[in-house]
Amino acid sequence: MSPSWAGDDLGQRFSVPSEPVAVAAVMEPRRRGNVAYAMYMQRGGVMAAHMVGFAVADGDRPLLDRLVERYGHGNRSEFLRVAMRVMAAQERTERLRDLQVRVHVKVGRVYTADEVTELVKQVVKTRR
Repeated sequence: MSPSWAGDDLGQRFSVPSEPVAVAAVMEPRRRGNVAYAMYMQRGGVMAAHMVGFAVADGDRPLLDRLVERYGHGNRSEFLRVAMRVMAAQERTERLRDLQVRVHVKVGRVYTADEVTELVKQVVKTRR
């Protein structure tokens, strides 16, 4: 008897055995270029991730599908990993911008890149 998911998208991407076999054999995707598969095999066939569910409005689904195809190569999990890296970089940028503003207010002027480099060199010299 086939699993209940055998007819949906998962059934098309994964091998569905007729008899019980090892989990690694069941989980083997047919697409060898799959990033999730590569990560799965790097961990010795052990999934080190947890399922997280979230809802997407019907109107946002076409946008999500387009972005998943472009940035996640059709893999929603990979898309989410890419999106998290991008958002983390944006967060760092915002924190650095806030720090820049605080320094400007405290010092009263904006330092040039050359001045910052020289100040850093001075600090590094004194700590050696």
